[in-house]
Amino acid sequence: MKPQKGHKELRKARFSAPNAAYLITSCTYNRQPLLATERAAEIVIGALRWLAAKGVIELWGYVVMPDHVQAVIVLTSDEPLASVMQRFKSYTAHALNRLLGRRGPVWVPAYHEHGVRRVERLEDVVAYVEANPVRAGLVESAGDYTFSSASSNRCQDA
Repeated sequence: MKPQKGHKELRKARFSAPNAAYLITSCTYNRQPLLATERAAEIVIGALRWLAAKGVIELWGYVVMPDHVQAVIVLTSDEPLASVMQRFKSYTAHALNRLLGRRGPVWVPAYHEHGVRRVERLEDVVAYVEANPVRAGLVESAGDYTFSSASSNRCQDA
C-alpha cells in the first residue's frame, strides 16, 4: 500500500496531553511575510498571551518571524493541541486579514509540533526559539529582536 501524502495524514497520529510541553511552529501561507509589521506581530503575540491568560497554555517563550511563528508552550487544560492551534490560527487569520486589508489564507493548514522530552530542558528550547532571528541574520543578539520573548523592549512575562 502506497503511503498517503498531505497534511491530513500527518494529523492522524497526533497525540497531545495536559502538562505536556511542545515547540510549535506555524508558517504563513506560501511563506508570505505577513507577520513583518509590529501590529501584525502584536496580534500573534496577543493571541498567545490570551491563551495563556485563559489557562489553556503556559507560554514559556516565542518568536514571531516575518513568515512564521514559534512558541514553547505547556498544555494546561484538557483541550487537545490541535484544537488550541485551530483557535489560535482562526483568530489570528481573521485579525491579520482585517489589519492587512486582504482575504484568503494566512496560515498553511498544518503546523509542526515537537514534544519536549524530559532530557531537553525547556529553557534550552526557549533559547533555541529566541535565537531564530540571530540565525536568520535579522539581529546580532536575540534580545534585540522586538517580536520575541527575549526582547529587552518587551515585558518579560512571556
